[in-house]
Amino acid sequence: MKKKNEIKDELKGLSPFLSEIKKENAFKVPKDYFKTLPDDVLKQVQVTSNTTEQSTTQSSWLDWLIENIAVLFQPKYAVGFATALILIVASVYFFQNPTDDLDGSAQLSEYVEENIDEFDVEMLWEASVFEGDENYIDETENDAGFEEDLEELINDLDDNELEMLL
Repeated sequence: MKKKNEIKDELKGLSPFLSEIKKENAFKVPKDYFKTLPDDVLKQVQVTSNTTEQSTTQSSWLDWLIENIAVLFQPKYAVGFATALILIVASVYFFQNPTDDLDGSAQLSEYVEENIDEFDVEMLWEASVFEGDENYIDETENDAGFEEDLEELINDLDDNELEMLL
């Protein structure tokens, strides 16, 4: 009890207005509120269920279709559909038949492989070097250096490899 008096005195010192407020319950429950509460809740539930039944029976097939299509435009579904569409477009693009240009280069490669003996070594060397390659040194101008490199390559070959080439 001594503590309560000390607290009241301290409150009077800090705020006399607050110390004069009486302690009473500001909330009052109407008489028999908890006895009638379940019946009131059931009445409200029955009213809402009746209105939903009426609204579902009165809605047309067009409203139903619009509601179901609207679900597809939600972000979680829209992202999935967009990803699937991108994968389909990419697969169609990558799995198309090669163009005529690629067929022509394949035919050219086949021709060169079949008729490799008819080509001159220097001509093949020049054809394999791209224009604009700054690191390219034209060794065909220096026939002695080219012949030395060729002899070195031949010396490095085994007898079996030489027989296969001949």
